[in-house]
Amino acid sequence: MSSSMINDTTTDTDFYLEASSHYPLLTAEQERQIDMRKWAATRRCARLLLGDERGRELIAELATACLEAPPEVDQFEPRSLYFTLRKDIVDLLPDSAGASALKKFRKQLAGSRTNTSTLLAAIAEMTWPTTLVTGLAIIHLRRQGMRIPDLMADAMCIWQPAWSRRYLPAGSVQPDRSLRRALDQYVKARDQLVMHNLRLVHKLAWDHPGRNIPQRDLVQDGIIGLIRAAEKFDVGRGFRFTTYAYPWINQHLQRATENKGSLITYPAHVVQEINQLHRARMAYVEQTGHDPGIEVLARETGFDTDKVNRLRRLSNITVSIDHPEAEDNDLRHAASIPDPESERAVEDTERSSVARLLWQHIDKLEEREQAVITGRWGLDGRPQRTFAQLADQLHVSREWVRQLEKSALKKLGEEARLNEAFEEMRA
Repeated sequence: MSSSMINDTTTDTDFYLEASSHYPLLTAEQERQIDMRKWAATRRCARLLLGDERGRELIAELATACLEAPPEVDQFEPRSLYFTLRKDIVDLLPDSAGASALKKFRKQLAGSRTNTSTLLAAIAEMTWPTTLVTGLAIIHLRRQGMRIPDLMADAMCIWQPAWSRRYLPAGSVQPDRSLRRALDQYVKARDQLVMHNLRLVHKLAWDHPGRNIPQRDLVQDGIIGLIRAAEKFDVGRGFRFTTYAYPWINQHLQRATENKGSLITYPAHVVQEINQLHRARMAYVEQTGHDPGIEVLARETGFDTDKVNRLRRLSNITVSIDHPEAEDNDLRHAASIPDPESERAVEDTERSSVARLLWQHIDKLEEREQAVITGRWGLDGRPQRTFAQLADQLHVSREWVRQLEKSALKKLGEEARLNEAFEEMRA
């Protein structure tokens, strides 16, 4: 198993599907034992870092960076790495409740007489996530010459580029084998929680309304949510891992639906706001029989009028016209169309025109970008293909297919005429 499954964005869903049948669900006691090993390995990583001069300096630099130079979203590409990092350090930032504890900890680090046990107790008191501690450990090992993949370490090195540089020239530093063993113990325990709960991912992905997203892609995102849950879980809180993992998996399935369910995508929180606006509009129509104005929508949603206008312009036209916007709302888009029969010809003409315009811009993309876009969205008349299928077709890695899709969608999103045509269809 890879030392960091979460970093393999090309997760082999076939492997995990087959593996799920070989890993039975855990008992409560088994979960407790595995999670205790995970946290024990995390504490061992922290202890080894604090016992090493350079490791201690790295932790001190982290404390200073959190307090004096918090990460900015514009530093990060992809921006998802910013949110990955911020979630783990949010309680250490200047405006957080934990800032005073971090300042005290930084002073303790600077004191030569402060013992390691006191510092470990301070880290535990501040509840540093396992991913933050192990991310620091991986940076420390990378700087000694080891190659270890990790998203958290990548995000931290974007935030503080100096952490990407080796301590000394290659061959002049012996890697810390004890720290690597502690890190491997953490990964082994975390992955046990993941592997024994793969069935939950497949069940939730199967039941999830995926808006024509390939099942393999849904499972892939669900596994990422499961891994996140395994990293964050703490058995000391008193509940089972499956209970804790359930919302994490569902969150990633929902984001997969929102981000991949349409040709032009927006951040998850924007999609949620669009859906909130739509629900408010449909509820008003059902109650009054009239379409609400901007002021009414602003009052019903709590948004200001400018935001309501922006969200209406962003409404995603690629959502099925007869698809429920949310699981708790059975109102459909079709209910807001007064006479679909009379408008169908106009609608078909508009869509045909936009389709021709879309193909004009697709033709401007690089050859492989065209192949990815047409394959991923079934624009060539064939069924939608997964990253794995396109990777085999193009003889490249699945991550490269993902990057090609991202690049192509960005180029299409920048086409003013195409966006104007979409806006006219929404009007």
